[in-house]
Amino acid sequence: MRKSFFLISFLTLSISYITSGQSISYWKQVDEQSIRLPQGSSPLDILPTDYAIFELDLEKVSEILAGAPAEFSGAGLPLSIPMPDGTLADIETWNSPVMEPGLSRRYPVLQSFTARRTDGAQATGRLGLTWQGFHAAFQTPRGPLLITPYAQGQTRFYLVYFLNDMDYSLYDLPAASCGVTHEELKEEENPPGVTTQLVSSRGSGSTGGNPISLRTYR
Repeated sequence: MRKSFFLISFLTLSISYITSGQSISYWKQVDEQSIRLPQGSSPLDILPTDYAIFELDLEKVSEILAGAPAEFSGAGLPLSIPMPDGTLADIETWNSPVMEPGLSRRYPVLQSFTARRTDGAQATGRLGLTWQGFHAAFQTPRGPLLITPYAQGQTRFYLVYFLNDMDYSLYDLPAASCGVTHEELKEEENPPGVTTQLVSSRGSGSTGGNPISLRTYR
């Protein structure tokens, strides 16, 4: 009887250990200086002021997410995501396609999921799997939390940061411009061969009402 009790206790602890390990073994925090990127891959040109870098077993997490239940079908699939402070957060996920069924069957590599934290913190968001790797975006009380590939051309290392920690003033970036000149805007307002006349919204010859533009194309 005593042996049976210890055996059951040992099995229970073993199963608990294995189950808890499954949710975090695919993420591993790494030191940036130790990263070796494949040839042709380079880190992002703009980095946040505070972030963490994690190595991901993409094949394993893809296999786990394949078992995510459909959205609105009940409890979600337990999963873990990394945080900028180096910790891991518990979440639950649901399969939530954003493409119509035909496109989803044509591009099975594109997967989308909804998620929320289950450890008491307020955070909801989406996860995604593409040929470029794993992506995640969560809305939190501190602001958007993002998980993106650390460098293009690889799916092994990931940057984890809050969007509020992205300080663009530290970089010599060109001024934002839509590329449309003032002359082009004027030409758009008065294109060649078109006459514009302001008339009352109440009809021709009436007074009052809001003025509207009447264009005549020749």
